[in-house]
Amino acid sequence: MAFKWTEGDHRSANILGVDEFNTSFNSTKGEINGALDRENLPNASVSNEELSPKALVKYAVRSGVKLQPEVAARADWLDSGGGDNHFAFFKSINYNNYSGGWISNDAQKLSTRFEEGMLHIEYNGWYWLRNHLATGATHRTSNHLQIWCQFELALDGNAIVVSGRHYQNVGQVHLVADIPVSTGNHEISLRWRCSPNPDHSITLAPTAGASRPIFYYDGGQITVVNRYR
Repeated sequence: MAFKWTEGDHRSANILGVDEFNTSFNSTKGEINGALDRENLPNASVSNEELSPKALVKYAVRSGVKLQPEVAARADWLDSGGGDNHFAFFKSINYNNYSGGWISNDAQKLSTRFEEGMLHIEYNGWYWLRNHLATGATHRTSNHLQIWCQFELALDGNAIVVSGRHYQNVGQVHLVADIPVSTGNHEISLRWRCSPNPDHSITLAPTAGASRPIFYYDGGQITVVNRYR
């Protein structure tokens, strides 16, 4: 039969002791949960069939994560036949609107309420990098000319997982973290950075070199699974 809690009277006119409050509150709590408690439920008596969907877990997804901010940057290349140069515009950042350091993507962050327990967090996306500046024997031997990008996930502004540096022209980013979380509203965001301007002469003025496309990412998704304690 169901467990019967000892009756108790609530005290409200002064400071309560923990044990005394629990004693008086157990009776009311037993009425709310139908007299069911972990003290009187046999092990394995509640299976998946008895649980409502998402009873012990919550899912949150933020899709469409892409570079913020971005510009339409122009890329030029020579005509192999000796004609006029070709050019095209690409969505990206350039050294006229990026001077280095970590940038938080506040436009596409995930903000919601989680319950005390664990958070499983994943980010997937692709990036494009103008790494042809790092080609050639001279450039490979000059570390300051290495072009790279890097990503991290942040929980409430604190980094929880950081990628290595990516040097490929086009690549996939996959970040995964499992961390404890407290009950309340929390914010998960993506942060990024790329190598500083390798040609220091073009940092003094917005020249053609500083306006060329450097880095872009898109197709990103942040997925969070909150497992309750």
